Amino acid sequence: MMITRGDFARSPSEGYTPVINHLQQRDARLATVIAETTLPPLPEPATPYLSLLRAVVNQQIARSTAQRIWQRLLNQLGSDLAPDQLLLQAEQLQSSGLSRQKVCYLQSIALYAQQHDLSAAALEALSDQQMIQQLTGIHGIGEWTVQMLLIFCLHRPDVLPLEDLIIRRAMQRLYSPEASQGSLLRRELQQIATQWEPYRSSACRYLWSWHSQLTLTN
Repeated sequence: MMITRGDFARSPSEGYTPVINHLQQRDARLATVIAETTLPPLPEPATPYLSLLRAVVNQQIARSTAQRIWQRLLNQLGSDLAPDQLLLQAEQLQSSGLSRQKVCYLQSIALYAQQHDLSAAALEALSDQQMIQQLTGIHGIGEWTVQMLLIFCLHRPDVLPLEDLIIRRAMQRLYSPEASQGSLLRRELQQIATQWEPYRSSACRYLWSWHSQLTLTN
């Protein structure tokens, strides 16, 4: 049975069971993780435009600091963070706590949004790979950021973010691959993840939660 994106976005108690069954039947080790892990529902998504802006704000700083900066931006420039406002307010952006580099990145997203349709409806027509290729053309947006957009904003069900450090660590802990780094490790992890298709996003959500729980208990 094919699961819709709406099913993917639900928690297990809200109809997620078919995805869980698929993953448990295909991967015994992941089945153990699923049995031990509480998976929170996906948050209500923001627009793709706002999701990209927030991803940049969150880069390489503590979550609490990022939250304060984000709230300042919303208070100063309005909840929609209109592109024309971002392009005209470089000094105000910096006064919120952003570095010059991040201001440049936010303005690159704003400029892109002025020139292209960044709505969820417009992005729906693109494949995952097409979206990665298109959006990584924005200064400051890398593959990992677009993959997070695909999973948490657009609810794409089959995304494998191997650039994510937590996913790599969790997979190495769970599967003990022969390779320890580089392209050999990446290929080995990709091969392991083929058994999760077409629900690799869901498998990764379990790995994130599992790793977080392990960190809290150790």
